[in-house]
Amino acid sequence: MIPNQWYPIYESSRLKAGRPFGMRRLGHDLVLWRGIDGRAARIDREELIPAGAIEEIEIRANALHAIELIAAESQKMGRTASAISVDFFLWNRGQTPEYKNAKPRHRTRTVFY
Repeated sequence: MIPNQWYPIYESSRLKAGRPFGMRRLGHDLVLWRGIDGRAARIDREELIPAGAIEEIEIRANALHAIELIAAESQKMGRTASAISVDFFLWNRGQTPEYKNAKPRHRTRTVFY
């Protein structure tokens, strides 16, 4: 593993709600946990997550990673989809009422969105 890169380290389906789980990766002790109800409580409560907070950075990084994966899979299928076009498509789709009103999304005031 390479430090400062994103890697899956545990299957979230195996992480029990309300029970911390400790593990060691890259020489660091980590604690993983899920809220008592097993949901993303801050997002569900529509709390403001400050720009630059670890949660906001993780959300943004995971979104970028997912977009790159979608673009790569699309290209394997013979489609010409760049990460920029996938991002543009998903952003615009997320602005439609059916998606915007379906479930709370994280709230962050930043120039990155």
